[in-house]
Amino acid sequence: MLELAMNLEVQDKLRNEINTVLEKYDDKITYEGIMEMTYLDKIVHEALRMHPTASEIGRICNSEYKIPGTDIVIEKGVRVIVPILALHKNPDHYPDPDMFDPEPTRWGLLQTKVGIVAIIKDFSVTLNKKTQLPIKYAPKAVVTSVAGGIW
Repeated sequence: MLELAMNLEVQDKLRNEINTVLEKYDDKITYEGIMEMTYLDKIVHEALRMHPTASEIGRICNSEYKIPGTDIVIEKGVRVIVPILALHKNPDHYPDPDMFDPEPTRWGLLQTKVGIVAIIKDFSVTLNKKTQLPIKYAPKAVVTSVAGGIW
């Protein structure tokens, strides 16, 4: 919702898609209707890229691995932490990693989509003065959370 509040043109485009699709279903939020909302799908994926629910994942190295260009060797059985947010904000993977751009994405979650549709269908989302921009993540949180909250 934060990204929709900060990107009103994206919010308007989504509202147009929602209204167009829901018109076919007597203005009811249905599974079939949600599945037709391709722009919503892109928005959910992009929001999760920019604000992942977990900041890192752990993996166990299943074979010895030498990091290219270094003398560092990760031994088999060593736990490796993969920083998800760092990958999602890496300009090698995303040309403008801090820009909310739902156009190039193709993935989403039904529950999140239903919630977004139910809100954006009838309401506009705006920022409260209490919301501190740019957002900063709480450094000691176990799951990704915004320092100071989103209002």
